[in-house]
Amino acid sequence: MFDPWVDREWKDLCRRLEVCAEHLGAKANCVDSCLQAAHDFAAQDPPSRYPELLDAVRAAADLAKSWQRVAEKGEEPAADVVEEALEETFPASDAPSWSPTEI
Repeated sequence: MFDPWVDREWKDLCRRLEVCAEHLGAKANCVDSCLQAAHDFAAQDPPSRYPELLDAVRAAADLAKSWQRVAEKGEEPAADVVEEALEETFPASDAPSWSPTEI
């Protein structure tokens, strides 16, 4: 059974996955392989029902997350993790002064 809404959402999912492949592939220096995986995903039989579309969305998300993990590994870690953590918690590390007297 052909559902125009499911078909439209499938095409949109495939388009968004391709954009994600370009973006994350550029970060990880593997645009070609990410785009090929996105094209392979789009080449499969489109879902005909909503539950099948949901399964396809889950599969597309898993694919994009795998690209993101690769892209994150390629980024440089912070030079000094301890210094960075101290900077991020600075307001919490300096408690306001307290005095038992009132003016």
